[in-house]
Amino acid sequence: VGADRGERLEGERESGGQVKTVEGLPAERLTAEQRALAERHRSFAHAIARSHFARHPGATQEELLGAAELGLVQAARSYLAAAPGEEERATFETFAFHRVLGAVRDTFRREAKAYAIRRAAEAAALAMAASHRDDGDPLYDDAHATRSQLSEKAAAIQGAFFAGLAAASLEAVGEDHAADAESHRRTAVIVREAVASLPPRDRALIERHYFEHVELKSLAVEIGLSYTTARRVHQDALARLGKRLRARGVDGG
Repeated sequence: VGADRGERLEGERESGGQVKTVEGLPAERLTAEQRALAERHRSFAHAIARSHFARHPGATQEELLGAAELGLVQAARSYLAAAPGEEERATFETFAFHRVLGAVRDTFRREAKAYAIRRAAEAAALAMAASHRDDGDPLYDDAHATRSQLSEKAAAIQGAFFAGLAAASLEAVGEDHAADAESHRRTAVIVREAVASLPPRDRALIERHYFEHVELKSLAVEIGLSYTTARRVHQDALARLGKRLRARGVDGG
């Protein structure tokens, strides 16, 4: 959402009772009593969110505060709508606690999965960058040769990033339907299709190394190459993959 989530309830009041959920979708109007109840307990909800932010990576504090406020609004609506009588109600904080906590945890789980997928992709790209070898010498090569070498290296790193992302995304299929996870899975399908379009040896090497987690040294033995040659084949395969992904419009994390 564009506005700071810390101002969510003020914005709800100014817009005549409309709020936005953590995904930016309009929620039902709150009554004045529901709105006042939520506003009085905003610091309570924020405290729950901040206690989780301190312990977990993946979600930002802003995202967790927004989730806590969404849970708080839902609790306020349910509490006043469903409780049969003042003497039979639990305190609002008791009633709201698990709803706020559940909303925060759901957001954390969603963001943690997206964070883990991104980290896996970045690890694959960093490993490719660290192991990349070329035969050029920038002190003696002309500008065209240097640009060509850099372009090949960038394509290989890009190929590694998306191969890593595809592997991590497809392993997470079925776990949730959050927007980030769905976006990663759609990208993973495109990456798989691009891998399938590669020459047979390139395709087999990338599938075995990234999707089946076989070490490159073991793959070198399988395909009858030295480890040094297998690294070069791997590097070239990733560069081809990176170029095909660019052609398909896949060029960012």
